Amino acid sequence: MGITRPNNLKLNRTKTNEIIIVASGRQKSLKSPPPCLPRIERVISLKILGVTVSNKLSVSEHVRQIVTRCAQSFHALRILRNYGTEVNTLQQVFKSVLGKMIRCQWLQ
Repeated sequence: MGITRPNNLKLNRTKTNEIIIVASGRQKSLKSPPPCLPRIERVISLKILGVTVSNKLSVSEHVRQIVTRCAQSFHALRILRNYGTEVNTLQQVFKSVLGKMIRCQWLQ
């Protein structure tokens, strides 16, 4: 609590989660350690700076979410194409929606 009290800092427990990182390939221990702080939810995955990270330091769930969003957007583009939307318009939609999504995900 070194700098928290003099600087009037308080932990927002509603926005705080606890995650225990486990080594991959190891069996889970039967008994998990007690929570560090009371009333803090323990989770198995956490969103950190926009990237979902699991308790095994895997980002597979994050990749799955990106692929799902891209597939949904591609489906919408197919529907627009089937309704006779011009190629130039489809390209603009792609660049503004999917292109932005893909570039942002790689920059994170």
